[in-house]
Amino acid sequence: MGRARNGKSFLISILAKSRKEHNEVFCSNGKDKTVCPVQNVFIDAQFNECFEFHTDFNSIYKSEDENEELQELKESVSSVLGKQYYFEDDDAKTKMEAIEEIIRQMRVMESRYEGRKASDTYISVYLRPGGFLRDIMREASLRRVEVMDTPGVSGEIAATKLSKADLYIIILRPDNEKEARTLEKIVTELKPYTASSKVIFLFKKEAVIQTEVKYEQKSREAKKTWQSLSICSAGSRELLSIQIQKS
Repeated sequence: MGRARNGKSFLISILAKSRKEHNEVFCSNGKDKTVCPVQNVFIDAQFNECFEFHTDFNSIYKSEDENEELQELKESVSSVLGKQYYFEDDDAKTKMEAIEEIIRQMRVMESRYEGRKASDTYISVYLRPGGFLRDIMREASLRRVEVMDTPGVSGEIAATKLSKADLYIIILRPDNEKEARTLEKIVTELKPYTASSKVIFLFKKEAVIQTEVKYEQKSREAKKTWQSLSICSAGSRELLSIQIQKS
């Protein structure tokens, strides 16, 4: 989890065997993309990789709520609900864009009915692991690994509520004070879930570097910025260990 346009979906694509196909469908090269939680299920087996759309939106809005606009939206939801879309198909990206647009319309409609239960909406993606993840799974005797990708958080938007996980990865980048407070809020909300889990903070600072001197300068800047984004934990501020990676 982390802010929008931070590379969360791209990080997950690195774990997939069909990295290019996953990247084309779920990544956007620095633009807002993920509109609902995406459950990436990696299975060490042979099968046709695909994704499915799930929501209980239509069951929340009954006949007494319906107008022409809502009826059309519910029909659009039904047209894509529970179907399998395969990465090998030429229109996989187009299908995902259509689903994302429907979800955006759902969010607009939900905002008009304040006090109504928010829909449980998510996308399941079934993938074969790439070599790096496959080796980890086999070493740990795992046939299945789930990685949940979340919509980006910013401003006053809270983190997507997740069930218990073995590992949480929070991706950070240099930002203003308001966004830093948002990140602290996310960490606070996660405390009940992370009490017995591992947490990794990935701090992202990008730059085009051509000399060792410039690299050392950017490394110092990254450490200084990370200190300003220190996360509150149990009432104290702690600076985690820092690793600078060339890429």
